[in-house]
Amino acid sequence: MAKWSGKLIDSTGATGTVDLEVKDGESAATWRLQLASRDEAGEPMEGRLELDGDIGKSDVRAKGEEELPDGTRMVWQLSLSPAPAGSYADAAITGAYEVSVDADESAAPLGRGVLVLWQFAE
Repeated sequence: MAKWSGKLIDSTGATGTVDLEVKDGESAATWRLQLASRDEAGEPMEGRLELDGDIGKSDVRAKGEEELPDGTRMVWQLSLSPAPAGSYADAAITGAYEVSVDADESAAPLGRGVLVLWQFAE
């Protein structure tokens, strides 16, 4: 299993930590996002992403859908690429994401942003 952890910065001003796990041989990942306490209190967001590519080795596109507590459907779209990790970690990926919702009257909890994820030796 490949485990990645890192940081997210959103266009809404929100920041947070991200954990991503990809089981060997699978084209899906599970993720967990904890926003900084100044941005939003409560439980972390969690979900699944379908991956198109080999994360950490090539450019990857990912997409996931989650249901918000009010029943609104939230869609995540990500683009991730391998990046130099230097001596900090074993590997790194950087990318951008966009969040949208399916209802005009609902505001997405996040907008667009960037993230950096690292993989460390276990």
